[in-house]
Amino acid sequence: MDNWKYGKHQKKVTVLNIFICLLVLFAVLIVVSSVVKKISEGVVAARSASGEENAPDTGTTINDKTDSEKRYEDKTLADKIQADKTQEDKTQAEITDNNSEAESGNAQDVERKKFEYVIPNDEVENEVSYIREIFNDEMEKASAGSYSEVELANGMIAWYEGEELKVVQSNAETTTAEYEKIFNYYQDKLIFAYVKDQGMEHRLYYKDDNLFRWRLTTNGNTVNYDNAFDDFDFTNNGLLYQTEGYGYMGK
Repeated sequence: MDNWKYGKHQKKVTVLNIFICLLVLFAVLIVVSSVVKKISEGVVAARSASGEENAPDTGTTINDKTDSEKRYEDKTLADKIQADKTQEDKTQAEITDNNSEAESGNAQDVERKKFEYVIPNDEVENEVSYIREIFNDEMEKASAGSYSEVELANGMIAWYEGEELKVVQSNAETTTAEYEKIFNYYQDKLIFAYVKDQGMEHRLYYKDDNLFRWRLTTNGNTVNYDNAFDDFDFTNNGLLYQTEGYGYMGK
């Protein structure tokens, strides 16, 4: 009888212990849950403070970045097209300006290179005779050593009276029966050019930088061209040898 009572008492104790363990476990679970909740709230608060809470998720970030890149690329392309157009317009404007300047410069050159009518036809022979006198005088003085002699390039010699250039002539080594050049100057102006080359002899007479006679000898035949401004060869040869002659003066 006593053993039965003792066994019954032990069962009650065991049930009670189980009940107490359950209560303890439940209390632990409540405590743990509370702690986890507080930790979660702390993390959320920390993320809010750092701005992470409002940050888009990964997928949204990729999509937004792609849209942003597209907008940037579109803007960059538009800017490049506009820059290219601006550069093209600028280049075209520069070309137009350059062409205008070139046309203006060419027009000025043509105007500058036109020979003027300075010696009437009935006075040409008198002016030619006057230039021949100067020519003979300068050549005699050059031969007599009255001028200072200076060797130039391309087989030419220059004679100076003081600082004034008087004669430029092909030297003895380059002068032949088929080739010779002579340029005469008076008061710093080219007045006469003689060129013998390629079977032709050119005698060109200038007054104030204007050609008024071109005397051409070919195969023993001589023709005088006086004030022939409409003749291409008259103007062309006049400019050609005038340019060469002044080249020796550094002009």
